[in-house]
Amino acid sequence: HEVWGTVRQSGADVAKKTAEWKTRLGPDALAKADLPRGRDVFSRTCELCHTLYGVGGKIGPELTGSNRADLDYLLSNVLDPSAIVGKDYTTTMVWLNDGRFVNGILKGTTDSTISLQTDTALVVVEKTEIESQKDSPNSLMPEGQLETLTQEEVRDLVAYLQSPQQVALRATKLCASRLFDGKSLAGWKGDGVSWSVEQG
Repeated sequence: HEVWGTVRQSGADVAKKTAEWKTRLGPDALAKADLPRGRDVFSRTCELCHTLYGVGGKIGPELTGSNRADLDYLLSNVLDPSAIVGKDYTTTMVWLNDGRFVNGILKGTTDSTISLQTDTALVVVEKTEIESQKDSPNSLMPEGQLETLTQEEVRDLVAYLQSPQQVALRATKLCASRLFDGKSLAGWKGDGVSWSVEQG
């Protein structure tokens, strides 16, 4: 546990769901996938926590170098995210003296504080405020992710995840907001002469 983290056996229900999804996501189905829509689904559901091709959050494991082409690997990690939890992603549960509860990945500790990365923020807790603390065997990634998507969205997401190279973004509101935030040229690089912001 000290080196690798937690490894547990997946239940029979996970095995059943895995078999069902493997049938639905055969080569013929994946050949019909819409990869740009798969990237859209990734942006909505996975990107907050995971990085793929240099885009995304740093809460969960980096996906670019993972074994994404293997459908069994993908399904086991999505359907049962707590089956294997790496040491760097072990969730720490903290109960505070005032009754609050904080659950996140331990990112740092000092003589007086601990820092926990929740799914939305980095929370710094004073050690004097902690009533009790323990590691959880569960991943911060919630179970049931695929149940929130249509079968076509799952197909497109899996095909995108298995893609050996980045896929172009579809022109959507999300894409447009990444290109231009509506106020400034934040994130733009270049000579600064070719473009400007006028009246938003």
